[in-house]
Formats: sequence, structure tokens, C-alpha cells
Amino acid sequence: EAEVKKAMQALQKVDKNTKKIGKTTKSVKEGFRKIGKVIAAAYATKVVADFIKQSIQLSAQTKSLEKNFLALGKGIGVNRGSLAKLRKATDGTVNDMELMKQANNAMLLGIVKSDDEFAELADSAQRLAKAVGKDTKFGIESLTTGIGRQSRLMLDNLGIIVKTEDAYKAYAEELGKNTSELTDNERKQAFIAATMDSVREKVKALGDEQLDANDHFAQASVAFDDLKVVLAEDLLPLVPKITEGFLKAYRSVKNFFLGFKETPLETAVRELKELGGETLEYELIIAK
Repeated sequence: EAEVKKAMQALQKVDKNTKKIGKTTKSVKEGFRKIGKVIAAAYATKVVADFIKQSIQLSAQTKSLEKNFLALGKGIGVNRGSLAKLRKATDGTVNDMELMKQANNAMLLGIVKSDDEFAELADSAQRLAKAVGKDTKFGIESLTTGIGRQSRLMLDNLGIIVKTEDAYKAYAEELGKNTSELTDNERKQAFIAATMDSVREKVKALGDEQLDANDHFAQASVAFDDLKVVLAEDLLPLVPKITEGFLKAYRSVKNFFLGFKETPLETAVRELKELGGETLEYELIIAK
């Protein structure tokens, strides 16, 4: 009978401990559930904040470039409709900011005399770049800089080879001059003409243009960039609220973890201090 009683007591103790473990497990699960929600909220807020920041920055950069784009191109007929030509020429695979950046570079280098000329250059650059496994941006940058600086190395990136002396000689004959009589500007125009002749020949050999999966992915990326620019003005007023939400989420995560190592009094003192209250008296109590 005494052994039975001991056995019963042992079973009761096991049952009691099992219930405690169950409560602890439930408490841990609830804790993880709460922290999961807090972290998810903080992450979501950060994603939104980053999107708004990127949108506003991209919009500001695009507007600045557009101002210079129109100013530089005023003398050669560039207007707000010119950008549409460039988008069409590159099949929407380059965002407006990059298009204007390269167009501005071309105008500063003096290698185009109209938006139609740059549209042709950009279209050709896209096709030549694809032929060597590169993207449109790489193609336009290589062709623009290669022509503007007469860099055979840059042009070679796209398979374009120009013999400078032959270009000068041909251009001089057109003008009825000797090569030695060509001015610096005439030599520059000779190189541009020879390079574009070579470009047109290479592009013709490639046949009809065919867009592939990489082009479609690029179009999707550009569409997203353009969306950011369009939304930027509407998003700007939301910045204070988004920032406030992010800070609240951050404080929630921080406070959750601090709760594991603080006593109730320490928590109360910290929260009071965050509110700007006087806490010296309480901090002395904690120190004791």
C-alpha cells in the first residue's frame, strides 16, 4: 500500500511537471509568434521606406537630367518628344535617366546633330551590344564614347574597326582637300562619318531585329523605374508617416528583446527616460 501511494505521488509529480512544460512551451510559442509579427512589420516598413527613397532620388535625378537634356539639345531640335523617339529606338530597354545621360554625353562630345541621329546611334548600339552578349546601356556608352573620343578600344567592344588615316583621306577627298589641310573639327567629322558607315554595315549584316527574353526582362525593369518616377510626387507627402512607422517598428523590436533581460523597474525607468522624464532617483534604487 505504501508503494502504491509513492507511485501515485510520483505520477502526480510527473503530471504537474508536464503541465508546467506545456505552459512554458505555449509561452515560448506565443513569444515567437509576437516577435515574428513585430519583425515582419519592421521589415515591411523598411521595404516601403526604401521604395519611397529610391523613387524620390530617381525622380530628382531624372528631372535634373531632363533640364540639361533640353538645354543642350535646344540648338539641334531636341524637345520633350525626343525622349519618346529614344525609348522607341531602344525598345524600352533603357530607362529615361540613362537615355538622357547618354544623349547629353553625345551632344557634349558633338557627335550628333539631331535627336534622329542619336536615335539611330542608340538603336544600332543596342543591336551591336546584343551581338557580343552585352546590354543596351553598354552598347550606347561604348559607341558614344568611342566615337566622341575616337577610341578604337571602345569601338572594338562592339566589333567596330575604323582606320583613322583612311577616314581622313576619304573625307578630305570629299572636301577637295589634302589630308594635311583638314582642321581638327573636320578630322572629327571624318571619324564620325567613317564609324557610322561601319556601324550601319555591321547592323545590316545582323538582319532583322529580334527581341529575346533578356530584352523583355530589361523592359520590365525599366517600367518599374519609370513607375518610381511617376509615383515620386505622390509619395513625397507620405515620407514623415513612413519614417514614423519605421521608428515605431524598430522600437518595438528593441523593446521586445530588452524585455528578456530587464526587470520591471528597469523597463519602467527606460520608458520614462524615453519620454523625457526624471529618472535619477529610480536609477539609484536600481544601482543598489
